[in-house]
Amino acid sequence: MIYIGIDVAKDKHDCFITNSDGEVLFKSFTISNNREGFETLFQKVQSISDDLTKVKVGLEATGHYSYNLLGFLLDKGLPTYIINPLHTNLYRKSLSLRKTKTDKVDARTIASMIMSDVNLKSYTNTSYHNEELKSLTRYRFDKVKERAKLKSSISRLVCILFPELEKLVPTLHMASVYALLGDFNRFDSADKILAYAGMSPSTYQSGQLENCHSHMEKRGSRYLRYALYNATKYVCYWDESFGVYLGKKRSEGKHYNVALSHATKKLVRLIFAMEKSKQPYQPTV
Repeated sequence: MIYIGIDVAKDKHDCFITNSDGEVLFKSFTISNNREGFETLFQKVQSISDDLTKVKVGLEATGHYSYNLLGFLLDKGLPTYIINPLHTNLYRKSLSLRKTKTDKVDARTIASMIMSDVNLKSYTNTSYHNEELKSLTRYRFDKVKERAKLKSSISRLVCILFPELEKLVPTLHMASVYALLGDFNRFDSADKILAYAGMSPSTYQSGQLENCHSHMEKRGSRYLRYALYNATKYVCYWDESFGVYLGKKRSEGKHYNVALSHATKKLVRLIFAMEKSKQPYQPTV
């Protein structure tokens, strides 16, 4: 069996390779923390063993500094063990009373630890991807918090410097709707606008089976659909009749997004009627 100890650092890694007989196969050497350095290490391993199942690699848990190397080792099929730095420190002290700690000594200590088989479990691809997912989850959590703080800060500044903007937002969304629709004369019915936005109900029929809970197709312009939804949110807030209509759909047990889609369709039909009649909107409850 061949044992490889690696002391991980930011820019470089120190390695030590020995075998079950305690023979030093490669004295401590340093590789860079990049693909070229990893390939150098792998070439040394291949030069002393054709059977990678008889190789054990150990490295300390040092956060993201080891991620690239760890991924490389797992891709090559090398059994790899992650060791807690505290355990490494205690193991090194048990070997000598002298306070000797260098990267090269740590690499040798790690090789000795995996050789002694101190209840270590090999790292797996699943563990690696779980760590990646955990890292991404934490990153997203931090970004969501930053976004919330930024939105709160902007909202405060808008209220102080430009209070009129809050009532202008629905107008901006409606301008987006008209821009995305283009030439209004292309549509001879409100249903065709809904189809263009991908808001028509889908139809499924096979034999004697027909869908009784149809869903939106979502095959049209997602940008128009997004603009319509956002415009509807503000219209429901500012216009009493639309607010009552949204509340009615919610009282029927519909999910908020489903109720909002109904209000959006109502808004599209209203826009179409106003464009065709050239009459201003007269709110009614």
